[in-house]
Formats: sequence, structure tokens, C-alpha cells
Amino acid sequence: MKSFEMALKKYETLSLNDKIKVIEQVELGIKKKKDIAYEFKIPANTLSTILKKKETILQMKDNLFNPLRKQVNGSMKYSDVEKCIMDWFRFARRKI
Repeated sequence: MKSFEMALKKYETLSLNDKIKVIEQVELGIKKKKDIAYEFKIPANTLSTILKKKETILQMKDNLFNPLRKQVNGSMKYSDVEKCIMDWFRFARRKI
């Protein structure tokens, strides 16, 4: 019955924070993966994709990405430069 109900609902686009919560819940192992997917309103294959990209998602968290961001375009070839630009941007915004 749950899968039929999910088929009728619109799926969610998860933010970085939500993806990290999904990863944490799977690692705790308290709930089944399908129950976690149902709770976050995502299909099972999206959960699998999140788990497959776990290292990248956790790296984005460590690199000070906006935790409410839902998409990341491109890859971070120059993460040190990206971090410096973000630091400068935040510094400039505080000065205004």
C-alpha cells in the first residue's frame, strides 16, 4: 500500500542537509531503507543514488556549501579556490 501511495505523491527535492540526514539514518541502521525513503518522500533509487554519492555529499558539507542548497552544478576541481572565493564573498557581505 505504501508504494502505491508514494506513486500518487509528488517527490521532494532534498537539500544538502536532508541528504546528510538520510545518510545518517541509513548508517544508524535502525530503519529499513524503504522506510527512510518513504519518510523523506523520495523513491528508493534516489536513496541509492544519495548513498552512492555519500563521499561527495559529505565533502560538500565540509567545504561550507549552503546547507539549504538543492543542486550543485559542476564539480569542484579547485576546491581550495572555491573556498577562498566563498570566504572573500562572506567577508565582503559583512562589510556592507
